[in-house]
Amino acid sequence: MNKYVFDLDGTLVFTDKLNNESYNYALTHYGIAPIYNVKRITRNTIIDHFPALDDTNISKLVEVKRKYFQSNIGKTSLNITLIEFLKSKEVSDCILWTSADKERVNSILNFHDIQKRFIRTIYSPKIDVESDYKRIRYHYRFSKNDVIFFENDPIIIEKLKILKLKVVDVNSLT
Repeated sequence: MNKYVFDLDGTLVFTDKLNNESYNYALTHYGIAPIYNVKRITRNTIIDHFPALDDTNISKLVEVKRKYFQSNIGKTSLNITLIEFLKSKEVSDCILWTSADKERVNSILNFHDIQKRFIRTIYSPKIDVESDYKRIRYHYRFSKNDVIFFENDPIIIEKLKILKLKVVDVNSLT
């Protein structure tokens, strides 16, 4: 009686290319040089590359990035192998665990018509993976051996392995 916990970005849906394009659009919108040679640009990447930007400017930049991403969501693509696996499982056995914000998650799920494939979505910054695991386990009452995580982030994968949890590194599937 397995439970399956899926990450969204870079796992179920490939979003890195559009994410980076969106950030670079926002940077150039404000006359700032784009960032290349980074797998996935994040708010922290922006802070590291441009320490002179204050919180207000970063928030404005992120808002332009968010709007661009939403307007171009069709540039994201499904991980077909994993989506087929997801669709072969009962909804009651599938949980989405993501660090993305709710609006973005809903847009991606709705665009790709997979919003009804999960019994629940767990939103978390994924900093305290052990606490997240306990929260997921508490809600769904399964044993450690009955859960499989699908993740692409090497740091999260390592944290799950340290907890001796089953994890599929989706980077090895592509």
